[in-house]
Amino acid sequence: MQALIQALLTTLTSSKTSLGHGAATCDALCGLLELCEASGNGQIRALVFDSSMWTQAFDVYLTRSETNKSKPMRHLLSTLAKIAFHYPTASERVFLIRYAVSSAILTVIGDIKSSSIKAAVQALEHFLNKHMINASQLVFMLTEKRELGEFDMTAEDIYSDRILNASDAECVKSMEDFVFSIFQWVQYPDLAPATGRLISSLFLSLQRHLVENKPEGCNDLALPLWLPPIKKALNEEPELLEGLAKHILPGLLRLCPAGTQAFLDTLPLKDLQEGDIGSHTLSNTKLCLLTARIVVELGSNYNSRGCARSFTVLAHSSVGSIAKKVQYQIFVAKQI
Repeated sequence: MQALIQALLTTLTSSKTSLGHGAATCDALCGLLELCEASGNGQIRALVFDSSMWTQAFDVYLTRSETNKSKPMRHLLSTLAKIAFHYPTASERVFLIRYAVSSAILTVIGDIKSSSIKAAVQALEHFLNKHMINASQLVFMLTEKRELGEFDMTAEDIYSDRILNASDAECVKSMEDFVFSIFQWVQYPDLAPATGRLISSLFLSLQRHLVENKPEGCNDLALPLWLPPIKKALNEEPELLEGLAKHILPGLLRLCPAGTQAFLDTLPLKDLQEGDIGSHTLSNTKLCLLTARIVVELGSNYNSRGCARSFTVLAHSSVGSIAKKVQYQIFVAKQI
């Protein structure tokens, strides 16, 4: 049985395997792993609780997803996640999760070139949604890499009781840098939807952690933690605006009305209503109009302090016409 599992993994890693053959091999591997895990025979069950096999299979998922059909590879990810979750030894379970998460992070930030970005993004989203890791633990891992230069794969505890403090500059900086690196992938159509889902899952988990652990008597979490990366992305990479507005902002603005309002307060809404667009950049103006449409579509529950009516007016404005006016004013300014 062990030889059969290894043979299937070897076939999946081969560059000569066709799409059809790869899909059949992947499905066979998943079926075999699931049968072994469900077996009443202890020796057969032990075959799937082999960390070297698991890490090899996860590497196959990361490196071969681009050359295989997506559905069978997602099946492989789901199967491996279930096996890791049911691992009988806590220390090995922690090792496998740290291995998978760290490999995915290194892929997303570009340190590993041989792996699929989309597969890595989907793996992180899957682990967050299945509560195999939460956003605060992910931030601590990022901070660990930032401080040590690498991940500590010998650490025995990922389910730490350590509470993330939103005022911890190192942790916040680690998270902002990571989120900013994720934003870079939104400009690619095949990566944008998966990127948007990961960002929503990440900040939903982070918001849940901060709400559950906020100091007694504290009713306001201030600005949402996703705001600085958004602003940085728009300032340094204005070409990301359309992708952020389509795939990232809708999910973030659904998280909570308070965070939405904090974001809206940073936009030049009042100036645009009064026709003053000359003092704002093209990207800021377009962001305001695109956000207006998103908020109106989300419904009145997300429009507080009288923003609903104002945004309804803005939402029916022409982004193109406003943008042209701003571009013209920038052109005139340069001629003076």
